[in-house]
Amino acid sequence: MIAAAKTCLDVIKDYVDKIEQAIKTYYSTEVKETVEDQGCEYVEIDEASQFSQLMTPIELFIQPLSTKIVVGLYFTCDWDEESGIGIRFDTQGNIIRIGTGEIIY
Repeated sequence: MIAAAKTCLDVIKDYVDKIEQAIKTYYSTEVKETVEDQGCEYVEIDEASQFSQLMTPIELFIQPLSTKIVVGLYFTCDWDEESGIGIRFDTQGNIIRIGTGEIIY
């Protein structure tokens, strides 16, 4: 399990730009609609580094299955304090899904 975690972290480092872009796209579409529907303030994000003010990493989830490893990242976030945001990856480090926190499981 420790080896899987180290491999996962290495892959995530290689895909930081893709992860940041996926979060930015998710935020500018899904989150913007949700926030506006709830009458809350939406903050425009120009650079991915601004997400560090809105999100905090909480969990790296690794579940080894018989033929693959399921990996997810969970963050708390200002726009959904109850559910957070989750990113789920395939075994090659590609993003499968991004959404509320429970998708990592």
